[in-house]
Amino acid sequence: MTYCAQRLRLDYFEGEGILHVSTTREIHISNEERLEDLFVTVESKLDELDRDRFYVVVDLSGLVIDTNLAQAYGARAQKMAKGYLEPNGFARYGYQITRVTVMLASESSPDFEKNLFSTREEAFEYIRTLIVATKPPDEPKDSTEDTEELDINASSKIDLLAPERY
Repeated sequence: MTYCAQRLRLDYFEGEGILHVSTTREIHISNEERLEDLFVTVESKLDELDRDRFYVVVDLSGLVIDTNLAQAYGARAQKMAKGYLEPNGFARYGYQITRVTVMLASESSPDFEKNLFSTREEAFEYIRTLIVATKPPDEPKDSTEDTEELDINASSKIDLLAPERY
């Protein structure tokens, strides 16, 4: 198991198509190999799931990205987004220092500010809003039921790196 695979926790909310990425221990992205390891680990799990496009919420709290890798991080995140994610379907939250590094990485993206949040709840609410807004016309858009379906603490989530727990 790779460095990042040992430290990442990937919880998949199947009904909504949301992957929550967090860490079990700090991940220090100090070189391009670790950077690639991070994204390959997430993408390999997305490949295993029965869905074409996803929403991703990332907890930056346990992630330390060296500032010299900020641009490479931004480019790699954009590549993953184009290949796997719903439009604007990426939300991040976490510690200030990592948020600053991530901001450096995404300076050129006009949508960047709207998907970087202070709390988990804010990040999930952003994604919920996208899901409701992009529902096909034959599905209700304003139903309270739609916005309450996703419980970010739900026990029905799947920890993709530890399937033996289920």
